[in-house]
Amino acid sequence: GDKFRLQHTLTGKNLHSHTHRAPLSDGYEVSCFGKDGNGDESDNWELDIPNKTGYWKRGEPVRIRHVLQGNFLASHNKVFQRPIAGQKEVKAVTKKKDSLCLWKSEEGIYFEATFDVDEE
Repeated sequence: GDKFRLQHTLTGKNLHSHTHRAPLSDGYEVSCFGKDGNGDESDNWELDIPNKTGYWKRGEPVRIRHVLQGNFLASHNKVFQRPIAGQKEVKAVTKKKDSLCLWKSEEGIYFEATFDVDEE
């Protein structure tokens, strides 16, 4: 699939995956890195579409796979008091069948590509 980067709208930083374990639970650490589309290969993600059509449809589950490590973006309902009270953890997991790595879109906005992540 196509590579993409997930960018935090307020800071402009990219969602970045690491090879070391997450500090709060199992899985691998995910953090923010880079700025305004600039970063490194650990900022690149791709879709893993579980339906047979190969198309991501609004409201249907999709997995977000890290290009280099092959891990899947995941979250859960646990709320932590540290380092930030009320914070939920986002991490990368190795098990594709983990229900915590299924994401759904409820809304969408199309953005034209402004750069190709392969050109960096």
